[in-house]
Amino acid sequence: MFEKLVRKHSVQMVIFFIWFISVLISGLLTLFIMRITLDENYMIALIIACSAATVASLSTSIPTTLVYKKIIKMKDEIIKLSKIDGLTKLLNRTSFMELYEQLVKVSIEKQDSLAVIIFDLDHFKRINDSYGHAGGDKVLERVGTIIKQLLPKQELIGRFGGEEFIVVLHEVTKDEAGVIGERIRHELNSSIIYNEKEINFTVSVGIVHTSHCNLNTDNLIKIADDNLYIAKRNGRNNTSIEYV
Repeated sequence: MFEKLVRKHSVQMVIFFIWFISVLISGLLTLFIMRITLDENYMIALIIACSAATVASLSTSIPTTLVYKKIIKMKDEIIKLSKIDGLTKLLNRTSFMELYEQLVKVSIEKQDSLAVIIFDLDHFKRINDSYGHAGGDKVLERVGTIIKQLLPKQELIGRFGGEEFIVVLHEVTKDEAGVIGERIRHELNSSIIYNEKEINFTVSVGIVHTSHCNLNTDNLIKIADDNLYIAKRNGRNNTSIEYV
């Protein structure tokens, strides 16, 4: 119930709604008690009514505070989940691009070094055809797990689409970019067990490195993507890097 309210309305509106109900209950309770006791003694009626209203207010304000905390937590989780690819637990394309554009802008202003790494599962269609889409999904999940373990401090990792992934490295040398690209390729030369069958998989890796960033987001991705296709043309399970 609360999740639906949070999705449709702002937190402030939900809290106002709960507060309004609390005040309404307290007010109605006050009027009811005063009405049934007023004939006997006005002061007694007033004291009883105010006491009842206070109790009613406290009994609703405490749960309201707890609900507020729950709503805030739920709101944060919804926002977080909206940025994450459900299968790989990496950034989805939209969230990745937002952060990527900001990072490239800063890198251009400061003339920082930047590397973009794009890697793609080799012959992924064969995996889907041989083991079904469920088997392919398990491979994608494993890729997400491996890449997060491999680059635990690198936040800018995303699923770019389908079986393609992207990593951005800020302030690394060209040698470091090459080493990381090779580590990705090596660690993702792997396998999983699915339905008692072994699924082997590899990736091809394309990299672009710039010592003093002066290229926009699209150009960097295009160069990395071009190098990805060079790696595939060279037999797959390869890495191709370009320095600009």
